[in-house]
Amino acid sequence: MFIVALLALGSPAFASEPWRALTLETALETATKDQTLVVIDVFATWCGPCKQLDRETFSDPRADALLSKMVALK
Repeated sequence: MFIVALLALGSPAFASEPWRALTLETALETATKDQTLVVIDVFATWCGPCKQLDRETFSDPRADALLSKMVALK
């Protein structure tokens, strides 16, 4: 998926929790101001691939490093 492709471009740096509690409108305004991307993770508790992304991808420090450079909504 998209985040997996982004991981190949990142460097292995550690970052704080990148997910933000913003409205979509605020996220888009922030991304426009910062000239960056918006990443939206749509999650359901019953969704196996969603849980796999959390477990294997979003727990990776490289994913945190990339997401911290973007506006990440969950």
